[in-house]
Amino acid sequence: MTKVRDPGAPRTGVRPCKGTRMPPIVTSPLRATDIAAAFALATETPAVHGALLWHVHTAYARGYKAMVGPECVGFILGMAHATSAWINELYVRPTWMEHGVGTALLHEQLRWAQARGATTHQALVLPAAVSFFRHRGFHARYGLLAYSGGTHVEASDPQVVPLEPQHLLGVAHLDRRASGEDRSNWLREHSYLGVAHVAGHRVRGYYLPLADQGLIVADEQSIGLELQRWCLPLQSTLRLPVGNAAHDHLIRCGYSASPAATRMWHGTPSTDRQDMLYGM
Repeated sequence: MTKVRDPGAPRTGVRPCKGTRMPPIVTSPLRATDIAAAFALATETPAVHGALLWHVHTAYARGYKAMVGPECVGFILGMAHATSAWINELYVRPTWMEHGVGTALLHEQLRWAQARGATTHQALVLPAAVSFFRHRGFHARYGLLAYSGGTHVEASDPQVVPLEPQHLLGVAHLDRRASGEDRSNWLREHSYLGVAHVAGHRVRGYYLPLADQGLIVADEQSIGLELQRWCLPLQSTLRLPVGNAAHDHLIRCGYSASPAATRMWHGTPSTDRQDMLYGM
């Protein structure tokens, strides 16, 4: 679940004048043939190209585009699990902001997810976009901080092992406790290169480097910290909920924290356990 990005780039180009008749905004499902036009709105973030491909070709994901005549002026990406859904990306061409493009795309995505049975809709929203979502019925759950610039401690616990098929049921069970969601399909799809903390036959934590920006879930602080040691050599930034138990440890290791996003929800309140999230 990537951040919903701030569409507030510098507003250059020709923009419809207020008081003039606007051409209609037409929304429709995003297809593979639309990827190049959609990515042109987000070229400053190369990872969005991969996200567009994944959402177009994944059965439980969906994207929508907004067109004004032949011009793509926005797109949205999201996915739905058993009873929950996520808005993963939302871009609007700066010259078309404040004209209902983002609202139209958001409504399409919510309708699609609701038709699949989702009652809870969530998003990780950048600071400048929080007001947009709040005015469309979303509520703030908690903030996220990004930690960077420190020196990690070397991993040493032999109970952390490569993730194998026999661990996936335990991972899904632990994740349901932490996230309040049944997202087992998504977990299996992103399990490559993952590791698990296994005590006896019980999975007590896991790290999936390909999920989000490195998903770490653990049922105890010491396990969460150990799994972070597998993560930090691979990526320069770690995102955690505000107030996470790892905060003091990371600050002592020289990491600095800065606001990253706000987790927001719409519909049925989310029931995630932020105390079990050590990377997301």
